[in-house]
Order: sequence, then C-alpha cells, then structure tokens
Amino acid sequence: MPRKTLLVVAPWLPDFDRQAGSRRLYSWLRILAAEYDIAFHMLQESVDGESERYAQALLALGVTVHPAHRTALAHLVRRIDHGVLFERFHTAERMLPSLRLLRPDLPIVVSCADLHYVLSPAEPRPGSIACRLCFRGTAFDCGRC
Repeated sequence: MPRKTLLVVAPWLPDFDRQAGSRRLYSWLRILAAEYDIAFHMLQESVDGESERYAQALLALGVTVHPAHRTALAHLVRRIDHGVLFERFHTAERMLPSLRLLRPDLPIVVSCADLHYVLSPAEPRPGSIACRLCFRGTAFDCGRC
C-alpha cells in the first residue's frame, strides 16, 4: 500500500538544537515520517550556510524540503493526499486562505504552541491572533476580539 503524503508548512527549517518549538516540530516530523511521506514547505527563501545542516537532518528522515522560491505552494499541494500541518499562527494566517481555495478537501491543523503570541495564559494580548483563535469563548476571552 502506498504511503500517504502530508504537507507541513513552516516559516523556516526547524533549528532543533536552538529552540524548543523547533525541537518539538522536528520530533513531530521524525514520528510522522515513519508513517507518511512528508513535504516540508517553508517560507524561508533558500537553504544556505547555517540552515544547510537542518535541511540535511530533515532529508535524513526522508522529508523533502521545498523552499518558497523554488516550489510554489499551488504546485506542491496537488500532490498532497492526506492533510496539512501549519507551524505557527502567522504561517497559517498568511498561507491558509490560498490553500483553502486550492484544496478545500484537505484536513488542516494549525500548531498553536507559539510563545511569541501567548505571553501568559492569564493575559492574552487583546487583538492578537492567539486571543482571537485560542481564547474566544473561554475564561481568558478579552471580549474585544
């Protein structure tokens, strides 16, 4: 039986030895690559210098890396047959509308563990993406978003 293909969209390659969030994403990719073919589309324009070793680490897992300037998302999404995982809110906010138009049939997951947007669960910034997406209708809802 052929393996299904999953698309992961992230702002840059996961620098797993520098950031906890990147380590988490790298761990997910390692687990998912055991069952799926992973196409990794990043908003980062190219793989060069320091980022080359992170690209090699993903390639060692069997993940194909697609920098934004080389692969159009519209071309890549045609080959996806299982779903899409967005890493970080701002990536989803930027790419999700066009992806929905291209492939409304695909299930989509947005990772919401981004500490750049959520400073404290008790004090979400009013108007922030985290406040609009995660806190609406909860005890932390600011009532203004």
